[in-house]
Parts: sequence; structure tokens; C-alpha cells
Amino acid sequence: EKEFTMNNLTIPLTVAEYFAGIGLVRMGLEPCGWRVLFANDISDKKFEMYQAFFPDANQHYKIGNIFDIDPASVPTTILATCSFPCIDLSLAGNMNGIGGAHSSAFWGFTKILKAQGDAAPPLILVENVPGWLYSNNGADFRLTVQALNDLGYICDVFALDALRFTPQSRLRVFIIGAKLPVSNQN
Repeated sequence: EKEFTMNNLTIPLTVAEYFAGIGLVRMGLEPCGWRVLFANDISDKKFEMYQAFFPDANQHYKIGNIFDIDPASVPTTILATCSFPCIDLSLAGNMNGIGGAHSSAFWGFTKILKAQGDAAPPLILVENVPGWLYSNNGADFRLTVQALNDLGYICDVFALDALRFTPQSRLRVFIIGAKLPVSNQN
């Protein structure tokens, strides 16, 4: 496990992985020294596959609806990842938008961050399909970024195609957010 040092503070690289699925984000982060302390998904079948890759899954993986997660049960981490369902944002899906039955799960993620308050991770990584940018003429994307800003995260956005790393082209949009410490300036 690696650590990050900032302002003479040494912080272990820990992550809470929301909408963890079979653990693809974990697969990408672990070789770089990150350790998953919490993972969640609603699907029993995805958990079974996750567990096949990561035998320690029972210690930190919670199966269930994100809206039912008690924020107090999520350990403090430096990073939270959110690969929320794309069905309502995907051009191949139903385009119901961020308020749709599936993609609205994003609001469960923000609910947890808000409830964590000062203990919320200082870093977030949110990922979804390019349709997220265009859903409801861009209003859904602006709404999600604004919700993260309202929680104190300064966000940047980029798109990345998996073709750079794999033989398959899969464009994804990422938001990276940093929550700066509140200073006590008068």
C-alpha cells in the first residue's frame, strides 16, 4: 500500500468504489498502490464475479441499492469512485436522463458525500458514457457537475478512449474532483 504526503501529512491511498460492478476500477487502481476499503453494487451476479477476482470482497463489498447505504458505514477514504449506471444517458439506451430510473443512482452517491461532510473523500472520480454530455441538451451534465461543486468539489472533465489501452474503442467521460480544505480566514 502506497501513501501520499501533503503538508507533512502522510495519507494512505484508500478508495471507496461505488457502482463497483466486477471491480474494473479496483483492477486499475491496485497496481498503483491504492487499497479499496469499501465497494458497492446492487447486483448479486456482479458481486460473484468481483469475489472471483478479489477473495477479500466479503470484508468490504456491500450488495444493495446505493440509496440504502448508511453513509456512516462507509470508511473514510482519500478517493471515491462513481461509475453510475449509464442506461438513461447512453445513446444505445433509453435517454431518460439523469432523472431516469437507473442513472438517477448518481444522486445516491452525492447523498452519501453530503452526509459524510468534512469526512467525505478529498478526491472523486466519476465516469460515464459520452451521452452524459448530451443528455437533455447538456443540462444533465451541468446539473451533475453543479451538484459536485455544491459539495465543495472543484471539477475538471476529460474524455478517454479505451482504444489507447485495449483493442476496443470505448469512449468514456471522466470528472475528477478535488475538495479543498476550508480555511478559517476571517
